[in-house]
Amino acid sequence: MTKLNEEIVHRMKMIIEDAQKIIIHLNEGKSLEDQARDADDGYTYFSNILIAADLNDLESLSWGKRNHLNNSLTKPEKPMKELCVSCEIETPYDKTENINNRHNYIRGVGQLCYMCHEHSVHD
Repeated sequence: MTKLNEEIVHRMKMIIEDAQKIIIHLNEGKSLEDQARDADDGYTYFSNILIAADLNDLESLSWGKRNHLNNSLTKPEKPMKELCVSCEIETPYDKTENINNRHNYIRGVGQLCYMCHEHSVHD
């Protein structure tokens, strides 16, 4: 895969992740003005999608990549996010979050992203 294709795939994963966060936010009965799990509000996710879709903007290329220079003495690491067991995209849930507090978790299968869960439900 070319470097450009890798960058586009990364951008698309970031767009999908933010789209899933919008859906979860709204499914929780929140408006876009309400505080989000990991953003100021729901509108932030739309902003992230626009940034990732702009091929001239390089900001999103660093999203989701782990910074190995940080150590726990200088800055606490953010909890690791659960990956979708089907498509391996990052979900909005920390690995330590109780499964009873999550959407799209299937016992015996694991955590699914919104799109994979919807696909599995409708098949």
